[in-house]
Amino acid sequence: MRALPETAVEQRIELGRAALDALGTASTGELAMTVRLRLGEACMDGQRHEEAVVELARAAELATARGAEGTLLLARYYIAFSCVQTGDFARVITSAREAAELARRGGRSDLEFGAVNLLGAAHERAGERDLALEAWTRCVQLAEARGDAASLYTVLNNLGVLRMNAGQLDGARACFERARDIARAAGDGLALAATLANLGDLASLGERYHEAVELHEEALALRAAAGVDSAVALSLSSIGALRVALGDAAGAVPLLQQALETQRAAGQTPGMVSTLRRLSLAHAALDRPAEALRAASEALELSEAIQAKSQRVEVLRALSEAQLAAGDPLAAFAALREAFELARELAELERLSSFATKNAELGLHERERQIDILQREAALQQSRGERERLLRWALAGGALALLLVALLGWSRYRNKRRAHEALARASEMELRLARAHKLESLGLISGGLAHDFNNLLTGILGHAELARGAPPGATRATGHLDEIVRISRRAALLAEELLTFSGRSIPRRESIDLAALIERTARLVRVAFPGRRIELDLSPEVPALAADPAQIERVLLNLLKNAAEAAGDAGRVSVRTRHHASAASSASNGALGAPPVESCVDIVVEDSGPGLADGVREHLFEPFYTTKPDGKGLGLSTVYGIVHGHGGEVHVASDPGRGATFTVCLPVRELAAAELAPVPALPAAPHDSPAALVVDDDPAVRAATSGLLALLGYRAQTAADGRSALEAVERAETQFAFVLLDLSMPGMGGYEVLLRVRALRPELPVILMTGYDRQGRIDELCRTHGVVLLRKPFDSKELELAIRTGTARWGAPQAQT
Repeated sequence: MRALPETAVEQRIELGRAALDALGTASTGELAMTVRLRLGEACMDGQRHEEAVVELARAAELATARGAEGTLLLARYYIAFSCVQTGDFARVITSAREAAELARRGGRSDLEFGAVNLLGAAHERAGERDLALEAWTRCVQLAEARGDAASLYTVLNNLGVLRMNAGQLDGARACFERARDIARAAGDGLALAATLANLGDLASLGERYHEAVELHEEALALRAAAGVDSAVALSLSSIGALRVALGDAAGAVPLLQQALETQRAAGQTPGMVSTLRRLSLAHAALDRPAEALRAASEALELSEAIQAKSQRVEVLRALSEAQLAAGDPLAAFAALREAFELARELAELERLSSFATKNAELGLHERERQIDILQREAALQQSRGERERLLRWALAGGALALLLVALLGWSRYRNKRRAHEALARASEMELRLARAHKLESLGLISGGLAHDFNNLLTGILGHAELARGAPPGATRATGHLDEIVRISRRAALLAEELLTFSGRSIPRRESIDLAALIERTARLVRVAFPGRRIELDLSPEVPALAADPAQIERVLLNLLKNAAEAAGDAGRVSVRTRHHASAASSASNGALGAPPVESCVDIVVEDSGPGLADGVREHLFEPFYTTKPDGKGLGLSTVYGIVHGHGGEVHVASDPGRGATFTVCLPVRELAAAELAPVPALPAAPHDSPAALVVDDDPAVRAATSGLLALLGYRAQTAADGRSALEAVERAETQFAFVLLDLSMPGMGGYEVLLRVRALRPELPVILMTGYDRQGRIDELCRTHGVVLLRKPFDSKELELAIRTGTARWGAPQAQT
């Protein structure tokens, strides 16, 4: 935005409002659209971003109604920019995504870069790290294409910091080193200093402290030459922290004090909190408890003033160190206890945040922080002889119980060094227990799958041998081949069950009548269990669901069958449905990229059986777990995976002797227009066979797919990786009717290939082949990039349907079948 004097901005705002008054607030003409856009711009210049969003949203509505894509692009871009300032990151994401698509269609690479950059920042603030990485990777491509070195420098630093926080240290280093080279070539000292500081932080993560000090000192010299005191203080504070890590606390103190004085003079409170915490640790290392307490206490006060909860946790830990060094273990325990409660609160906030569904790394970080704090609490309680209190904590500590109980026997250790060694051994023990539990679960899953797949493979190999040994043209060979196809389909169903259990299946979304589906399933269960009374109470207010009918039927059949078995002879099973407003839950979040959910449907299955025995509920959704003598398979774990794959939840309630109640909550969503559209009839084909490009890293898949395409009248060209595919698309002599693209490939993945194909040939139809939704993004890809999905494994009919849908959507040539 242009920097204008405040009076000029206010004049523009007043003139804009006067123009609207003259036109009438209900005016929908082109002039009203333009005035609202300019008024929104003026409000942005005046930092009145909430007012700007209101006017720009109205301008966007008018532009949409008039088909004015240029105005709509600017309005959506400005809305995203203003919402960054107001902190409405959900709206930033929707507006920036639409602006980026409009800019791409309109050939406005400058605005596309700006919109995607805002999108990356919003995803990063929302904790959606994978999406932020994707957005900023796209920004790098756009900046490279435009030759915009300044923009490329900025986004490389953003991408590097994000990768560093994600633990992708090699990728972060590559970004920072490239940004460093750009800054050096441009002669921009401050930019170079910022990147050197990032490289220093990266080195410190790898515990290369000497290298980190050299990098930060080089950054310090550049910042001092530029005379930017705030940046100088930042470098001094970082170097001080590194010297403490290197054991040179005496050399760190003057650096930290100098940084603190500069930050205090500039009123940089967040920087002061970090520097004071580091100063406290340095004083504690030098056995100066009074100075350490003073610095930590001031840091605590400042963190309270600015409500910096994450910083406050670290400050409380430093305060605990200082109080322990000062000989006050009770105060140290209190500080550490407060740190633990705050860390737990932060973890809860992460879980409840609607933007944190993909942020497993941060959840692990918070978990490790809680474990560390619990361990140190245990050590402090030992020093005060509070054995009974420690035992209560151990009994309530869940996964840490063994660790804390083991610490009970260590209360006689008075030597600090020996106590720390004992705690380190306890931490290692807990990690081993966690790994053992994981391996046990994996062993259970792999054992069950190996048993079932070996049975299927035995049938396939046996019939293949029989078919090979049959005389040519014998009907017996055809029968054996048919049996191989049938068994292969059973194997595909087993693989689908496993993906469903893991929440990575790809639901086929259709509009389904839930009441009719429940009634049909109940009839089947009544036939199978004639002695049970199955009662239905189906609310007429339940709307149609956008869901996979086969998967939802599997959920119902599994739950009703289990309930009927639990109820016993002459028992009762009731099924109720209800429709209600969506709560703040994962069900309301839904799948990635899905529209917001306003309501949910509950399916409640209740039985009159004996209820769940103690110890059963926590294993209920584990794969291959069963309480039945003849039970097998994935069971309720499939129910769990299906429901969560649809963005829903499963709840279980049971009291001994009073039956069990399973409640499935499913979000209500409307199908997209593309999903509702009928598949057009196959038009006449040209005389020469169209060519198709098959991209898959598996040679068996390439060979089989090429053969099926030949049966459907297409010439198939294959590529074993993404780069070969792009070379084939770029060659002018080959004009493909469509591309069959595997989504999961080593090296350049299918998503990156899709983006580049879209840039090279926007009109070329792309059909994605996959059997595994690795990142839960299939729905979003199909919606935003206009691609068609072909689920593996597939046969010729499914392949033909996917080709019809994809090529008809884009008007590409089709083959005669």
